[in-house]
Amino acid sequence: MPFLCALLAAVFVGLPMQPPAKSYAQTPADSQAGKLPGMMSNSPSCRAAGEAIINLRNPFFGNPAVWDAAFGDHRGPVQFSGAVALENKNLLVAGDALDEAYMPQEMVLVELNSRARAVDEKRYPAKAAERSTGILPIAGGYAVSSTIHGGARAEEIWTRLAWYDAERKFLREIILKDSSFDYESMSLSPAANGKGIVAVVKAINRKDPKEQHGVLFRISDQGKILWKRSYRPGAANYIYGVSVADGEAYLAGGQIKSEDGRQAGWLLKLSDDGTIIWQKTYPRGQFAVFRSGTTKPVMYEADHYVVAGQVIPYGSDPAAAWLLEVDTNGKTIWQRYFRGVAIDFDGRDVMTHPDGRITLMANAKFHEGGDEAAKAPEHIRLITLSPRGVIMNDEGYMEGHGATAQQLIKGWSGERIVIATIEMNKQPGADKGVELITDALARKEKEAAMAEADTLGPPNPTPEQMAIIAQSKKVETRREGWVFVATGLDPYEDPCLIPAAEPAQ
Repeated sequence: MPFLCALLAAVFVGLPMQPPAKSYAQTPADSQAGKLPGMMSNSPSCRAAGEAIINLRNPFFGNPAVWDAAFGDHRGPVQFSGAVALENKNLLVAGDALDEAYMPQEMVLVELNSRARAVDEKRYPAKAAERSTGILPIAGGYAVSSTIHGGARAEEIWTRLAWYDAERKFLREIILKDSSFDYESMSLSPAANGKGIVAVVKAINRKDPKEQHGVLFRISDQGKILWKRSYRPGAANYIYGVSVADGEAYLAGGQIKSEDGRQAGWLLKLSDDGTIIWQKTYPRGQFAVFRSGTTKPVMYEADHYVVAGQVIPYGSDPAAAWLLEVDTNGKTIWQRYFRGVAIDFDGRDVMTHPDGRITLMANAKFHEGGDEAAKAPEHIRLITLSPRGVIMNDEGYMEGHGATAQQLIKGWSGERIVIATIEMNKQPGADKGVELITDALARKEKEAAMAEADTLGPPNPTPEQMAIIAQSKKVETRREGWVFVATGLDPYEDPCLIPAAEPAQ
């Protein structure tokens, strides 16, 4: 079934198109009442279309970056999980150093400067199977979250939170665990009012892995647990990420199993103590999930949120990145689905800008079973939209291959910073990637050498054969941490936002 028919006919049956929100057609009276700093144009072009499926073309990989850096070493791959933009305009990145079998060896904190150089690096021995999941600035330092294995036989899964001072010296840790449930770390979020952190945990019943639910911990900067909330509405669920909403509340997004068995997107608005203000499910296709959300600038509408995720339709069509705006009660204002030919898109993070524009970060992977002729390299997309969901720019980024984005954060002067992992074909100890020697010529030369060994005793390859064999043995594919700093957006004035008239003198 074509994707368009699948989504519109099979997925959205019974879901009427959303009318334009009132905030997109304010009257002068509303403006004077203080609901907006100005008023919106009543032009039809200034109203948000309820929903749209947008087909993206294969990207042009020529977009400039302020700088980018791939980070690894000869001992094995390094993978990044998150970063903090520092006041000195450097970047502090958290990640994991792995051995050749991709088993964790060290937790890495590396500071990168604007010349893509590592200017400071701290490494700490990894706990059992430790994988970091995020880093946040706190008072006087940083907090890092990770998933580790624990228990008598290291068969349990725990969440570890570690604190470091401003110089990245280890201070303390706490372990979040349960006697019946594994606790997998999902992400970290700043706490409301800018004090402390919120650890997002996925609880999995050890005796029945199908029983899952989201858990949040509010923790002070000193490592004291202030509250814990488990969200068990009677259906399997998990929370992927949390963001601060309106100063003293939270917006949580993830996935919940619907009554009909589908996996639906799940949004919750929570009070500052984690209690539920409202929750709502968003079933789309056979699979839907929310991965990131943020508050929309107040000039457009207080208590409106923009949320990103992924939808997988029924049938064999590729997955789509999903972006939508919801109002104060979770009602959909508009939504967009971004898809491509033979490409699975996944909306991993979203950022709003002060002028109302929105940047969606999406991973693009080849769709298994798709048309090989339409195959595009795995890459990262930054899609910029107007305040009403109209595409204004579409940028593709790649380095090596297998690019997978983890996080999108704001830079120092409007830059967009992407933390990712890539695959590089490298020789041990080399600074730059080289092409992997697996072409027909290399195979032919190696086969010739082996045939000679079978017929004439010990092999006696030519110097050319020896060089090819030696180089092919040295070259390996490794996953490495990758950061790129995309340029800030050009200046923009929303033509649909009319400034309020200045008061008469």
